[in-house]
Amino acid sequence: MIDALLESWRGADLRPVTETKVIAGRWASRSSEMREFLARNRLPHRWFLADEPEGARLLAAAGRDDRTLPVVVCADGSLLVDPTDTELAEYFGLGTTPAEDFYDLVVVGGGPAGLGAAVYGASEGLRTVLVERTANGGQARREVMTTGPELAAPHHHPREQTVPGPAERVPADWRDHVH
Repeated sequence: MIDALLESWRGADLRPVTETKVIAGRWASRSSEMREFLARNRLPHRWFLADEPEGARLLAAAGRDDRTLPVVVCADGSLLVDPTDTELAEYFGLGTTPAEDFYDLVVVGGGPAGLGAAVYGASEGLRTVLVERTANGGQARREVMTTGPELAAPHHHPREQTVPGPAERVPADWRDHVH
């Protein structure tokens, strides 16, 4: 039995797994906000607390200390220090700026009604944009996340989290990007 386990271990792919790591403060409000943003958008990451050994080791390896939290160590090794939600969204490939100069329909709020309106408008050929503060789905998405994944929609890559048709998703601070 042990020989079989050792043989299996020797044949396993032991390359390091590249992932996004977040080192955060236990009680910091920005850390909580960031964790909520990442969770609501189902963005892949690992969470480390700065006051625990692994979090402290990662901070030291990044050349940072607990005064610069939260710190995001990207899969490519680059750092985001106390990033805004917009910077996080851009890093993960979520749309943060309008792709068009003009839209026929602007839907504010990505809950069930907003998603329905955006899908309907896009299906009718309207240039549609959906503006959402954090993540599409609103209360319905939180309910699915609470009650279980068997009710959830199929998982999509973060770069594909858009409304079907000629619509896109931009954050609530879209006004900052309009000239």
